[in-house]
Amino acid sequence: MNRHRTPARARRALIVVHSYYLRDTRPRRIATALARAGWQVDVLCARDDGEPAAETIDGVSVRRLPARRRRASKLRYVFEYVSFALAALAATTAQHLRRRYRVVYVIGIPNFLVFSAVVPRLLGARVILDMRDPLPEFYRAKFHLQEGHPLVRALIAEERASARFASRVVTVHPSMAALYARTGIPAGRITVIWNAPDPALFGRAVPRDPKGRTLLYAGTVAPRYGVDLAVRAVARLAPEIPGIRLRIVGDGDLLPALRKLAHDEGIADRISFDGPVPLDRIPEICAGAWLGVQPNRADPLMRYSFSAKILEWCLLGLPVVCGATDALRETFAGDDLLIHAPGDLDDLCARILEADRDPEELARRRSRARAVAAAIRYEDQVARLVELFEGRGPVRYNSRTSDENR
Repeated sequence: MNRHRTPARARRALIVVHSYYLRDTRPRRIATALARAGWQVDVLCARDDGEPAAETIDGVSVRRLPARRRRASKLRYVFEYVSFALAALAATTAQHLRRRYRVVYVIGIPNFLVFSAVVPRLLGARVILDMRDPLPEFYRAKFHLQEGHPLVRALIAEERASARFASRVVTVHPSMAALYARTGIPAGRITVIWNAPDPALFGRAVPRDPKGRTLLYAGTVAPRYGVDLAVRAVARLAPEIPGIRLRIVGDGDLLPALRKLAHDEGIADRISFDGPVPLDRIPEICAGAWLGVQPNRADPLMRYSFSAKILEWCLLGLPVVCGATDALRETFAGDDLLIHAPGDLDDLCARILEADRDPEELARRRSRARAVAAAIRYEDQVARLVELFEGRGPVRYNSRTSDENR
């Protein structure tokens, strides 16, 4: 037996996240991967309408706290963050005294949620903070704040204090890890674990109708993701691409405005709206699509964005048209994806027309993008995750394919 292997009785982990578990890909993937690796995994999360207070999903025990997400103003965000953190503090403490977790894994936003694990930390548990999104950039983008705004400076201080409290910091790609250098965390304490798609769901390219012209957007429907640009692109391109349509899968604050925009542009019959769907329905939905579209806008947050949906689409053989971000340019070559200038409707339309007029080149792009996505292997990310939980293995990760320190 491997002498480094953690005893089974101690392989208990708690994941704390301020989101709806079934709709949040990252915590669900992490929890499921750990359960498959033999860990006993509990999750504390928010509770949506109609969800039970507790249930077991894929071997993971999920407990939902009485907290909702109804965000609008800055004060509403603060209220939700603080109220959930206090509820999580009480629940984490109580559960740790009963279960004695070896690891507590806290997923931001907010990062100060990590302090809900103060009692487990004092009693010897390792506390890992997953900083998947930069809160200062989120607030700058959401409320149009300048870099030197007092709130932004306070959020950077919150980020630094939270990271220093944690035993280890995790983030989602190298560009984000570089951003977090401002916290003063040594590079050796940051581990990158990509949102790599599970090959059990996304391992095979799905067949599609070559004559179909349905664009697919999937995810949060918010202004920063530029979904309105996709609607406008359908209106502009309808005379040149008669079969063009747009399917929007997800929910968010922008939905009412998008429905009105589709009506005003006279293309309501070309735009369909689906609510959030379980992860296992994505391959089926992609089978009915021509292009995956992620028309990001340019703002401080989107500069670092790398949607997990792009990797899923690439593995399923769905070509992608998307707004440029630092993370995408560092991962894919210039001609792997149909990349357009962020927020630029003219450029977005030009790339969609390019895909329509040159299907052979589109097929080559699809093949190259799939190879890049396949190199970010799910198995490697799971191995890195398990090693991190067991307190061994790599603590640094600076390339999407390297296996240093293994």
